[in-house]
Amino acid sequence: MIQEINSSLQEKLTNLGFFPDLVQAQIGGITSGTTEDDSDKLVFKINMQENGRNDSGTYRIDGVRGNAAYTLFYQAEGEPTPSYTIGIVDLSGTTEIEQGVNDTFIMDVDGVEKQIVLQPGTYNSTTLLSEINSQLTAVNANVTASYFDRRLKLSSNEVG
Repeated sequence: MIQEINSSLQEKLTNLGFFPDLVQAQIGGITSGTTEDDSDKLVFKINMQENGRNDSGTYRIDGVRGNAAYTLFYQAEGEPTPSYTIGIVDLSGTTEIEQGVNDTFIMDVDGVEKQIVLQPGTYNSTTLLSEINSQLTAVNANVTASYFDRRLKLSSNEVG
C-alpha cells in the first residue's frame, strides 16, 4: 500500500511542477508525543534535501477527506458521516427574509468561499428549505440543507 501511495504522490507532485520525492509516505518512523503507539501509523513526510535543491516554502495538508480517511487516519466506530453545522433558531413557523438584512449565507467549502442570496419573502419551513437548497445547488456548494429539531442543518455532501 505504501508503494502505491508514494507512486500516486510522485505522479501528482510531478504534474504540479514539484520534485517527485518532495512528499513521501511511510509507516511509523516518528514520535508524535502522544500516548498512541506511532510505529504502525501512516506518516506523510516532507523530504527536504541538503543538496542545493530549492525545497523552501510552506507545506500544509489542509485536510483528509473521503471514505479512506476513516480507515487510514481516524479512530472511529461505525459509518463515517458528513460534516455539518446546526443553527440555533427554531424555523418551524414562518420566516421573513429581507433583502440586505438576513438574505445572505457565506461559507467556506473545501477552501473555496461559497455565497448564496435568498429571495426576499415570507417562507414556511418547507419553502425556506427548498429556497436554500436551490441556491446551494446553483453555486455548486456541495452542501445540503435540512432540519434537525426544527433548526437549520447544513451538511457536506461528502464524508470526511
